[in-house]
Order: sequence, then structure tokens, then C-alpha cells
Amino acid sequence: MALVGLLTLTGCNPPSENGSDTPVDGSPSTSSAPDEGASDELVESALYPGAWATPIEQALTPDQDRFEAVSESSALAVEQCMIERGFTRFVAKREARPIQRYYGVIDPDVARVWGYTAPSTAGEETDDPNAAPPMENAPLAEEDIALAGTDESRTEEVTLPDGTVVARYDPEACWNIGRLQVQPHLFEMVALQMQLENMLNNASMTVENSAEFREAYDEWAACVVDKGETNPPFPDGLYGTVSSSSGEVSAEEISEAVAHAECKGETGFLREWSQLRVEAEQELIAQTPGPLAEYVALAEETYSGGS
Repeated sequence: MALVGLLTLTGCNPPSENGSDTPVDGSPSTSSAPDEGASDELVESALYPGAWATPIEQALTPDQDRFEAVSESSALAVEQCMIERGFTRFVAKREARPIQRYYGVIDPDVARVWGYTAPSTAGEETDDPNAAPPMENAPLAEEDIALAGTDESRTEEVTLPDGTVVARYDPEACWNIGRLQVQPHLFEMVALQMQLENMLNNASMTVENSAEFREAYDEWAACVVDKGETNPPFPDGLYGTVSSSSGEVSAEEISEAVAHAECKGETGFLREWSQLRVEAEQELIAQTPGPLAEYVALAEETYSGGS
């Protein structure tokens, strides 16, 4: 769940080929959380055409329509809270659906136009429009305090089972009051999401250190060289680079991105990589099934309109 500007969350997901909330083929995703925990059956990924969906990927990617309905309801609740406090012109930002992205650029058609970026992000500012005002020496406006609170008022903590504090929030701030009316398990889900992302990252690192992955990677790298590109570095060559801040995409970047994308399909690297990730996640989930099962249950309750 995105807690932009109010909570400080950590994570180390691999770099993405774009920041849009559509799949790399440009079509809307209909992925939703599975009904139960991990399954041994391989499922086609709704986010990455040609890849297998991993259990955690499926859990952390809510259905687009259901997420938008919850996001809209939450924003309206935040606005009502602000109106009651006298800020009658306040308009809450609608949250974007969270998307976990891996594998770098995988669609040659996208790569031919945008290199490693995507239409929705190329040339845009990187600052998040939902971010709360920076905590500088200048006093915060009353509206900002009513919405987000202050450093001192963020007294509630979101913690992991080991006691690690992953976020702090102001329980009297409208941003939290409004969203908790619609998503009563919001902060429980934040803590569970952090655990799942840690498991996901651990699985990814295990995969990328495996002999099976290295063999598939070497075949992909050789394919890229055969297409006239230099041997891509590891791991940057997997995920690609981002265009310059000007938003301009160079011919060299496009050529490299196309070669990377084509070879991920032609060599079967994407299939192999995603299957290894599925297996690694399943192993971790089998050892610690609680976080996934609990997150899926709370997500279903949230997105189905339960309370």
C-alpha cells in the first residue's frame, strides 16, 4: 500500500524498466491477490508477458478496478475530514495502484520507442505529487498539519514482529483518519507488506546467485552480443538504465534496450528467471507461510468492501 509522504517505508526491489501502473505490454492489468497461499502450479504473469507470476507478485498487485474504488473512497473520506476542520477547498490526491516490477525491459515494441522508459513516465518529473511538504525550518501551513501532522505528532508506530519500526504516523491527521475509515487494516497490511517484500528480495537474491540463473543469464548475454551490442554488465544489464532527466531517449539506448528485450524472449531467459523466482518464493513461503496468508486475507477484505 502506498503511504506517500506520511510514512517512511524501506525496500530494495530491483530497478524497474518503467514506473507506470500498466504492464510492460501497455495493456491494463487485471491481476489480483490469490484466494489462498502459494501454489505449485505455474500461472502466466499478468504484469510481465512471457513470465510466470510469483506468489508474492500476485498478492501485492491488487485488481485495478477494486483498488481504484478503495482509493477513491479513501480520498473522499480524507476530504470530508479536512472539510470538517475548515479546509473546504482541499482535494486529496488519489493513490496509484502499487506495482512490483522486475526483469527490466521485456517488450521490444516498447523498447523501440521508449528505450528503458515507458510513455507514462518518459520526461516526467520524478517528484511524487502525493508527497507531503518537506519538513524544513519554515513552519508548516495549518492545512499541512491537519492533513499529515508533524514529526512530533506522529506517535503511532508500525512494527515488524521483531520490533523493527518501519513507519510512524499521526492518528489524528486527516490522511490517516480518512483512509482508516475505508481501510481499517491499512497499517497491519503495511507491516505484512514489508515482510513479504523482504521475502521477495531474499528470493530474488537467491535466484541471482544460483548456477541455473547464471547459465540462463550467460545465454542471454551472448544473444545480446550477437545482435551487435556489448556484453551487458551484471546486474545492470538485466534491468537496464533510465533515460536522461531531459526525457530524451538516445538511439544507442533504444538499440540496447531492444536487444535486451528480444533476447529475454528468444533465449527463454525470462521464462527461466521467473520460474526460478517462483520456486525460491515458494520455498520461503513454505518456511514462513503466515505473512502471505494474512496479507491475502486482509487484502480480500479490503478490496471486497469488508470491514
